[in-house]
Amino acid sequence: MRVLILLCCVLPAQAAAISSAQSGVWGNTATWTGGVIPGNGDTVTIGNGHTITISSGTTVTVGSSPADDSGTKAIQCASGSGTGVLVVSGTLIFRGPVMQCASAWAISPGATITHDSSLAATPATANYKWRFTGAAAQTSAYLNAIGTASNRITFNVAAGSGNAGGFDSYNGSGTDGNLFLEYVDVSKWGVAGAAGKWVTIYPFNCSTSVVRGFILRNSTVDSSAEIALQNIFGSCTFDFYNVAITNPTAARAIGIGTGNAVNTNLAANGRRRIENVFVEGAGVNVTAHATTLWSDLGFQFSGNYFRSSTAASSIPAFVCGGRCVVGASGRSDLNWYESRDATQASGSRPPGGASSRLMIVMADASNGHNATIMPEDSTIDGWFAWNSLDGDNGDDNMLIPGSTAGGNRTLVIKNGVVLKRPSGGDVGTVMDLNSSTCTGANCPAVTFDKNTWFVGDFTTTSQLSVTLESTNGYAGIVASVRDNIAHRTTSGIGQVVKWTSGASVVNGVFVNVDYNWTHNITSSPKYYSKAGAFAEYNATPGANDQSGDPLFVEVTRTPLTYAQRWDASVTTMEGLGAKFKACYQYRANGATSCDPRFFDLADMYNWVRAGWRTRNPATWTAAHDGTHVGGVAPTKEFGVLAQ
Repeated sequence: MRVLILLCCVLPAQAAAISSAQSGVWGNTATWTGGVIPGNGDTVTIGNGHTITISSGTTVTVGSSPADDSGTKAIQCASGSGTGVLVVSGTLIFRGPVMQCASAWAISPGATITHDSSLAATPATANYKWRFTGAAAQTSAYLNAIGTASNRITFNVAAGSGNAGGFDSYNGSGTDGNLFLEYVDVSKWGVAGAAGKWVTIYPFNCSTSVVRGFILRNSTVDSSAEIALQNIFGSCTFDFYNVAITNPTAARAIGIGTGNAVNTNLAANGRRRIENVFVEGAGVNVTAHATTLWSDLGFQFSGNYFRSSTAASSIPAFVCGGRCVVGASGRSDLNWYESRDATQASGSRPPGGASSRLMIVMADASNGHNATIMPEDSTIDGWFAWNSLDGDNGDDNMLIPGSTAGGNRTLVIKNGVVLKRPSGGDVGTVMDLNSSTCTGANCPAVTFDKNTWFVGDFTTTSQLSVTLESTNGYAGIVASVRDNIAHRTTSGIGQVVKWTSGASVVNGVFVNVDYNWTHNITSSPKYYSKAGAFAEYNATPGANDQSGDPLFVEVTRTPLTYAQRWDASVTTMEGLGAKFKACYQYRANGATSCDPRFFDLADMYNWVRAGWRTRNPATWTAAHDGTHVGGVAPTKEFGVLAQ
C-alpha cells in the first residue's frame, strides 16, 4: 500500500500592523484588534484612551527593524495628539522608532528598556529615537521612569545593536515633552559625535500648577551622548541630583538652554539645580548657554565635580555662556572645575553671582588659565586654585574677569588660596585684567582682599599676583587690593600688583592698594609700573605693608596630598578623580563600594585650605581693619595642625 506523507513547514507569521482594541495587558489577546498579540516584526498603534501594560516578568519585542530612524515606528499613537498610554513593568525591546502619545507613559521600578537595531541592514546607523508627541505644543506628554534605590530601571542596547537614538521632543513648531528619570542606569544612548544627543527636550508651555521639564536623579549615565535641554522657557524645571556621568560621547555631556530667559514662576514642586553631579569626559562637561541662568532663577549649584579627562587644544570642564548668573535666590557652593588646556584659552567659565568654596584646578604645565569669571556683579568668597603640573612658562592659576556686559560691574575675590605646584613652579598671574577681556571703563572694578598666594620659587621669570596686562585702565579699576599674603619659600622676584602697560599709571588706580603682607619677596619692587610712576601716590603703594614668615601650617597641601593621606598609590589627578568617581557612583546607585574618606568634597576643601592658616601672631591683626591677613583664618594655638 502506498502511503502519502504530507510534510508541512511551519512558516513565521507575516509581520503585521496591530492596533489596540481596549485597555489591558500586552499579552492578553482581548487587548488587540483581531486577537493577535504583537511580537517581533509587528508594529503597534495605541488607541486613544487605551492603557497598555507590559507586566513584570514579561519580555516584549516589537518593531520591524527598519533601515533607519525614519522607518516604520515600532510603537505609535492613533494620531499626533493621541491619548493612549503605555506602562512598562517588565522588559520592552523596541526594534524601530517609538512615537509617544500626548499622555503620561510610565516605566516602573525594575523595568528594562532595550534599543535593538541588530537586525537592521546597517545596525550601527539605525539609531531609533523615542519621540514625544506627533503634534506641536503637547504639554501633557510625559515619560516617567521612576525606579527605587533597590529596584532600578535600566536603559540599554541589545548585543549587536547601534546606540539608541535617544529621547527627543517632536521636532515641530511649539514643541514640547517632559522626561522624569529617577534611579535609572543608562548605557549607550545617543549617537556619538559632536551633535550627538541622548536627551533632547523642548519644554515649552510650562505653568506654575504642573511640574514640566527634565529630571535626572540618583542615576548613572555611561557611554552616552549629550543631555540637551533646549529653550528652557518660563517656569520649566531642570533637576540633576546625585548623578554620575562617565565617558560621554558628544562634544559636551549636559547643555542647558539656547537663548531664552527663565523666569521665577516655577511650579510648587519644581526645581532648578545641578547638585552632587560628577561628570568626566573628553569634551566640555557642562554648557549653560546664553541668557539661561538669570539671577532670579533660584538655581542650586553645589557639590559638583567636573573634570576634563583628555588634554586637547582647549578643554574647559564648565562653560557658562553669555550673561549667566546664580543670583541671591540661588546658590553656588563647593564646586570643583578641573580643566585640560594646551593653549591659552581661559579654562572653565563658572556662572557669575555669589560663589563660595570654589575649587579650580588646571592640568597644564605651560600657560594654564584656570577660569574666566562671568561679566556680572560677582563675589567669589572662599576658594583655591591650583596648577597640578610642573612647568615654568606663562601665566598659571588665573582668575580672569570677563568683559563687562550691560554696564559697569564689580568683582570681589576674597578668602582664596593659590596652592603650590608639586615642585614649586611659576605661578604667574593670579588675577588678571587684560586687553583681551576688557578695555578701559568696560573693565570691572575688582576687589582682591584677604587672599593668600604662593608666588613661586623660580627667579628667572616675573612672579606676580594682580596684573593689569596691556590695559589703559581707569580710576577705580582696582577697587581694593588689601590684606593679602604673597609668599615665596625662598627669596626672589615678585610683585603684589603689576601694571604692564607702557603708559603711566592712571590716577586713582592704586588708591586702596595697601596693608598686604609679603614673605621672601625681596629682589624686585612689590608694586610695579613700566613707566615707573604711580600718579596718585608720592611713593609706591603699600605704605602699611608688612613682611615676615607667616608660619603657615603646611604649604604642601594639595588635593593630591589629601588623597595620599589615605592611599599612597594615588599619585596623579586621574587617580584622584577615580576615587571621587567611585563615591559619586556609589551615591548615585549604591551598587559599588566607595572609600568613605573620599566621599565628601568639603573634607578635601577644608583640609587643603587649613594648611595655609598662619601661626605668626603678627598676621592676626595686620589687616586694614585690625583682623587677620590672608585667605584662611589663622591658627591661634602654636603646634596645632588645624584640620
